[in-house]
Amino acid sequence: IKKKIKDNYVDENNVFHKYIDKSKIVLCPYPVTAFLEGVLTGPTILIYDFECSPFNYNYKTIEDEMIKNKMAFKNTKKAIEHINNIWSNPTEWWNSNEVKKILKSIRHNFCKTDTNSIDIWKNFIKNEYKSLN
Repeated sequence: IKKKIKDNYVDENNVFHKYIDKSKIVLCPYPVTAFLEGVLTGPTILIYDFECSPFNYNYKTIEDEMIKNKMAFKNTKKAIEHINNIWSNPTEWWNSNEVKKILKSIRHNFCKTDTNSIDIWKNFIKNEYKSLN
């Protein structure tokens, strides 16, 4: 991929957040934090062989749906073909009903967000503090 995108390749420490909002499509090689942050911000594609390290069995459906709807690829060449097909308007693909359904499931299972997150953290810290005393 580096060879294909040349000057647009970012390989610096701690700059992911600087570029993620500016990116038309985020590409991730692993289903970890950067992938989840990408998913929360906009069109994101995972290039990863799940056979090497599959999601937990409970999440196999999400994995299968991501592959089916071209959010995840085991093969870089197929990912590039998809990117070329959607490049003029990746948001259209990203906002399709099928992708939205998967995104909802990913957010629910892996990106627990809550409107009262400050209260949740405050209570967690209070309880941890109490358990130490």
